[in-house]
Amino acid sequence: MEKLFALMRLFEAGQAVADPALWKSRQVTATAVGGVVIAGVGVARAYGIELPIDETAATAIAGGILAVVNLVLTVVTSKKIGLK
Repeated sequence: MEKLFALMRLFEAGQAVADPALWKSRQVTATAVGGVVIAGVGVARAYGIELPIDETAATAIAGGILAVVNLVLTVVTSKKIGLK
């Protein structure tokens, strides 16, 4: 339960993770992976490989996940922004 409270404290203004640079690099990696997933669906379709998801759905899902990941990681790696 203490870990959950510690996680919630990271969203408060003035708090940040211990190593923001590491988390920022993970944020960049997550963004790149999202782009690769979207591109991968397009490439698979171009080569005639049918996937159970279309490009529109893949873009929507990846875009939503990236938005949440980027928002969370931006808040928890900055002491200047956060919830009051």
